[in-house]
Amino acid sequence: MIDTTLRAGTAAVVIALFGIALVLMARGQLQFAGLSFLGASVLIYLHESRL
Repeated sequence: MIDTTLRAGTAAVVIALFGIALVLMARGQLQFAGLSFLGASVLIYLHESRL
């Protein structure tokens, strides 16, 4: 049960980070958008390899 909740939580955070990155990219704040994409990528990696 906890494993499923943790996996769903990380998926939700990834979606939120992608949304934030798209908004930041549209506003021209490319450095922060890149960091958001990087954070989402790291979470996807952890999600697939460890959770």
